Amino acid sequence: MRWEGFFRDLDGQMSASQQLGFESEITDLARAESAGIEFADRIRGSSGSSVTVQLTSRLRFDGVLSRVGEAWFLLETEVRSVLIRSAEVLTVQGLSGSASRPSSALRHGFGSAVRLLARDREFVTVHLAGLDAAPATISGTIDQVGRDYCEITVVRDGEARRVGNVAGRRMVPFAAIAALSSATREPR
Repeated sequence: MRWEGFFRDLDGQMSASQQLGFESEITDLARAESAGIEFADRIRGSSGSSVTVQLTSRLRFDGVLSRVGEAWFLLETEVRSVLIRSAEVLTVQGLSGSASRPSSALRHGFGSAVRLLARDREFVTVHLAGLDAAPATISGTIDQVGRDYCEITVVRDGEARRVGNVAGRRMVPFAAIAALSSATREPR
């Protein structure tokens, strides 16, 4: 009888030790998996969520996450769409707890998104990055998109792009852009 209790105690200790080892292994695996999640994966996992994004240039946008690219994401607000460069983000509030890998191996960079705006001749406001003063903007249409820059035909605020309204052209490197905003389209 005494031996039976002794063996039961040993079995219990071994079972508890195995359970601790198993839980420790699960924790280590979870940490390793979390270490492989990228910023864009966390943003992508919250598609459709309402978030608040604070940028380095003292800009703040509230909207619904709509698309996520390689180095950018798109917010839809009530009045505009905002294309945000991920490198300019300080914080994002309102994300869900999930992450999601891209569904396609094809990666769309920031230049790809800017080219779509240029193709559609969208009137945009370019929010410049890295300024200590009040955020600076350039408004107009994107005429040309290079590998790491775009050229904008500047027009007066609210004016249509006509010869008399053109105030000049400005070349802006992508690294100087915090966000691009354009008017939301009417439902078709």
